[in-house]
Amino acid sequence: MGRAAYEVCKQYYGWESKWPEIKRTYAIPASISAQGLPSVHAIVPSYQHGNYIEQRIQSIAEQDYDKLRITVIDDCSDDNSDAIIRKLQEEIEFEYIRNEKNSGTPFSAWEYAARNTTEDLIWICESDDSCDRTLVPKLVKTMRTRPDINMAYCGSLIIDEYNNIIDTTADGYFPAVFHPARWRRSFAVDGKHELREFQASGMVVPNMSSLLVKTDTFQKAFDQDIKKYRLAGDWLFVGRAMQYGSIAYLAENLNHFRRHPQTARAQTKIAQSYAEHIIVRVKLSLLAGAGPTEFFFNLKHDIFDLYRDESLLTDVMTLLKGLDADVYDLFKKAYDEYTSPTKAEDMVRCVSFRRYAYSHG
Repeated sequence: MGRAAYEVCKQYYGWESKWPEIKRTYAIPASISAQGLPSVHAIVPSYQHGNYIEQRIQSIAEQDYDKLRITVIDDCSDDNSDAIIRKLQEEIEFEYIRNEKNSGTPFSAWEYAARNTTEDLIWICESDDSCDRTLVPKLVKTMRTRPDINMAYCGSLIIDEYNNIIDTTADGYFPAVFHPARWRRSFAVDGKHELREFQASGMVVPNMSSLLVKTDTFQKAFDQDIKKYRLAGDWLFVGRAMQYGSIAYLAENLNHFRRHPQTARAQTKIAQSYAEHIIVRVKLSLLAGAGPTEFFFNLKHDIFDLYRDESLLTDVMTLLKGLDADVYDLFKKAYDEYTSPTKAEDMVRCVSFRRYAYSHG
């Protein structure tokens, strides 16, 4: 009850909740809050999220930040997204682009952002997410603490389809993928170090909606090959962007990351997911200059899982060969080496121990 009371007071009576009313009461001009601050281009790649698109756009428009341009790009949704977006234009100012046919890639809007942004920062806003109205100003403030910071992201509340909070990234994502406590505090680190120590083995930004990127960094990191991915293009993109400066993390849950129920359709993506993840791990390991031991460390869970499931191994290897023959050769060499009779037992023991250790904090 105490926690619930705290959240109610914070939501309705805190400084952040009362600031819009204070600005109106004392006629504080918008130009003062924007003076000297970087401009932000918010890109919303919309597809089949008619149930959430209004909340998404409103949460961007309500940011306590004046130098913000919004572009919504709908990839030929066949639900009610188009009607809702057009209706919203009557009350909220934003650009709207609707593709006449589906692009076939979730990253077509990213290409538009790279080519058509004149603002200082780019914010990719997934169309089923939402956010606290202080996300942009707080991330901008974080980025301005050091001139070498090219990217900044925050923690997220994980919400369900009904906006109920079911977890946080600090509790439900980072402990499962990385060290259980590192993301409980804010930090800023060299991007190349972060790439080598973390990003090459797993995505450190759980949700792109929580990330601001300097435009020149975004343009350098985005390449046409990102568009061939369905599930891991954002992971590869962030890893590439880490080459160009430092990255900061703000330990506040300002983003609202929507998690949908697992479906049969999602289950069919397992082999595709493994194939893409292996490609990204290999590419980022090479980019980070990983040695043989680090290379295995980054791939060990994939090797372990495929070693235990022969049918999945066959499907993944087939996909890998079609997607990237060079990565296929490198991964097959590593797989054959660590599943050989002399090393398989050590590999299984290593992976099983680490999974046990992480699951028990």
